[in-house]
Amino acid sequence: MQLVTEEPLCALNGDRYILRDQSAGRTLGGGVVTDPFAPATRRAAAARLAALAALEQASPEAALAEMLKTADQAVDLARFETMFNLSAERATSLYQSADAAVLGRERRVALPGAIAASLRDRVLAALAEFHRAQPQAPGIELEALRVELAPYLAADAFVYLLRELADARKLEMRGAMVRLSGHHAAFNSADERMWQAVLPALLQARFTPPPVPELALNLGLKEAVLKDLLYRKSRTGELMRVADDRFYAKATLA
Repeated sequence: MQLVTEEPLCALNGDRYILRDQSAGRTLGGGVVTDPFAPATRRAAAARLAALAALEQASPEAALAEMLKTADQAVDLARFETMFNLSAERATSLYQSADAAVLGRERRVALPGAIAASLRDRVLAALAEFHRAQPQAPGIELEALRVELAPYLAADAFVYLLRELADARKLEMRGAMVRLSGHHAAFNSADERMWQAVLPALLQARFTPPPVPELALNLGLKEAVLKDLLYRKSRTGELMRVADDRFYAKATLA
């Protein structure tokens, strides 16, 4: 059962309690605290029931082992450590013995080591496929990649995993874009013809270039195609992105 109290209580996993009436003259029941951070909604969801079953284990080691078995779920480590009153040293030792991959800075979470390794491989495979399908694109949006591969992970944890791959020089992160290391967006003759029309328009506009939708309309170009070209040119340094949808030519910036 879930108890809702009028005042906050200090209670952790494994604490015993006794429930009495308002006059404290009659005992109504008692039990053991399973989860002091019970949610207000989705109490009967499959993931919630699995978490409760895991938290009924006799030790934090056993509880973590069970929680890591839940598919497409990351363990909130700050909450887990508070729930079991773990010191930083014991928590670190516990995660190592459980072969858990710890991700994130602001909000640390844990995944099974094998799942984290598989996710890293899937990130690299997805980027390789994206570059094959769209060689002219500078990269894929970070959030789009997260939603495709690991929607259950918070952005902070997913970026942490990507930075591990970046530190290993397997991919590059530039702002909100991700690409494989060494990938360079391809330019073709169609791009060059478009560029010959775009560059004079930007130079003529000087310090007040039109936003991308207006520029596309003025030049009779498709907005998505033009935007892709402008972003790729900004990667080479020929353009500078000065707002979400405005670009300066290199000469204008100088």
